[in-house]
Amino acid sequence: LRGIAIITVIIYHYTFVYYKDADTNNIFIQNFRSFTDYLNLGAFGVSLFFLISGFVIPMSLKGNDRKLAVKNFAIRRFFRLYPTYWVAIILISTIILFFKDSNAYSMKQILTNFTMLQDIFKVNSIDGVFWTLMVELKFYILTAILFYFSLLKKIRLIIGFFLILSIVTLFNWDGTFNPIINAILHRNNLWSYLMLMYLGTGFYFYHIGEISKNNLIFLISIVSIYFFISHYFKADTEFGSRLGYSIATLSAILSFIVFSQNKQTISRITTFFGNISYPLYLLHQVLGYFIITVLLNSSIYLPFAQIITILIITLVTVLVNKYIEIPTNKLGYRYVKQNK
Repeated sequence: LRGIAIITVIIYHYTFVYYKDADTNNIFIQNFRSFTDYLNLGAFGVSLFFLISGFVIPMSLKGNDRKLAVKNFAIRRFFRLYPTYWVAIILISTIILFFKDSNAYSMKQILTNFTMLQDIFKVNSIDGVFWTLMVELKFYILTAILFYFSLLKKIRLIIGFFLILSIVTLFNWDGTFNPIINAILHRNNLWSYLMLMYLGTGFYFYHIGEISKNNLIFLISIVSIYFFISHYFKADTEFGSRLGYSIATLSAILSFIVFSQNKQTISRITTFFGNISYPLYLLHQVLGYFIITVLLNSSIYLPFAQIITILIITLVTVLVNKYIEIPTNKLGYRYVKQNK
């Protein structure tokens, strides 16, 4: 599923987002724009990633000593996320600053991005795809807190809470409340994404027998109904139509239902891309756009520019996966094992 998610995100970025402001007569681009109005592949991939995270993260929070479990979880997540993320920041900023635009990023922006908390500091990400990492980080922290206080298994209440927040924030509030209330009322996407991630957690609890099939069906139904209705309250954006976003999320939920029942790998291709999905996700957009532009300027046109770019980015990603991601993951697990 991770492989499917990253493939669809790359297709969306390289064939829709890259050309979203271009006036082109290319029939493929025009048809893909029309297709995106009904199924946004980027939203589909991101929704899949969120469901997967919701499913797998509770697996890392086990044990009677909840304090130790949370500590070990934090250590493993740190080594899982940050070293590879830091390498991505260094690669992106170095290449863009030296070969494209020496004023693209400030030192303050780069250093703030190293924290993965740039949204809190109101600093722009050096790569737009980093926004999902900040959602993931909030999910990890909240999930660890819920586990520590023995509340994580109250999954119906958790999803119900975020459903209510998501519904309330669909309406257009005039912003006359205090800053904290305003922040809550204007974060619809955060609450709905957290709801989607905890739906993934609901799948996990069903998988281990903690909730019944009827309970899971109920959770799937209310979350799906929300995403089906929510697009009526939202506006189209430069990244796709509101209907395309809605159908994409519903399709991701359906795909998760279908494929989570399958005990076999889908294909070697999806397994390969799934294994390198994290560094590939981090590196594919800004660096990919840069490479596509260089190729187009060298008279290598669609789809060959995109295909060559995917091959180059994949090669770089394989190296990052082999020499950074895998070793640092092992280091995190080794550190946890030594401190048990």
